[in-house]
Amino acid sequence: MSNIKFTYKNVFEDCSSVSCSPTESTAYPLYRLYDRDIDKLFAFSSVSTEMSITANQGASSDVWLSPTRLIIPEGHNLNGLDCILYYSTDNIAFTSVTSWTQADTNTINKTFTAPTYHYFKFKIISATSHTGQLPELFLGPDYTFQRNPSYGSVVGKKINVLRDETQSGKVRLIKQGDIRKKGTYDLTVIETTQKDDLETLIDYIEGAKPLWMTDENGTLTYIEILNEPEFVYKAAGKYSCVIDFQEVI
Repeated sequence: MSNIKFTYKNVFEDCSSVSCSPTESTAYPLYRLYDRDIDKLFAFSSVSTEMSITANQGASSDVWLSPTRLIIPEGHNLNGLDCILYYSTDNIAFTSVTSWTQADTNTINKTFTAPTYHYFKFKIISATSHTGQLPELFLGPDYTFQRNPSYGSVVGKKINVLRDETQSGKVRLIKQGDIRKKGTYDLTVIETTQKDDLETLIDYIEGAKPLWMTDENGTLTYIEILNEPEFVYKAAGKYSCVIDFQEVI
């Protein structure tokens, strides 16, 4: 069992500017890479053997993020292509952070040592026959729980089925959507540092931004926090908190 991680800040969302080459398709605009809607696609405007997306974190290093994880959800068409994440100080000379050949169309989840740099570039090479498309490009730091939820926390599935029963007792069931993960994490005893970290997270997402969670089993899920977490004082420097979450599709 490992400690739970939340990845809730995205370099491409928080940076000074984002650019791509080739240009964006007008039908599938660039902002979809960081709008937190994994159901809508970004696409390049044309086929190219090399395609790239660059984030400029701005002149002030005080606001630069130090990412440790790159996530691209299902819906991309990078299967069989070579992918590289770079960093740079000047947007001229780039150094590789991580690289791989994508083997399938599943969610891409890459971790690495946190670099802090002015520019980050995600590059796709070896493309010959199609225009690259991605539903989201999420590059950010992990926040790791100092203490995991207590025994008795609940994790399950939300079933999206409309149930109707006639007067004679016959049941009609209509499946309206996919099953989603849901749960309640009971943080029975946490210390001031974890409380402060969670308050920072709550202030950042404002109840409106989904985020990525790596659970205690290492499973990555895109979630929303459903409740307004409150902190109960237990003793000097000790608090409790409950987090209700549900998968976003």
